[in-house]
Amino acid sequence: MIDSELKDHCNGIMSVEVLPKIGDDFTPEQMAIFDEVIKRNR
Repeated sequence: MIDSELKDHCNGIMSVEVLPKIGDDFTPEQMAIFDEVIKRNR
């Protein structure tokens, strides 16, 4: 596997591992802001 493929593969794995934990410490207001940003960037 070439470096660029490895980087893409690792980024995908890291996203799957990190995304579910991002909001654990958010207040409800912070979560609402985060959700809105995600919706706008789809």
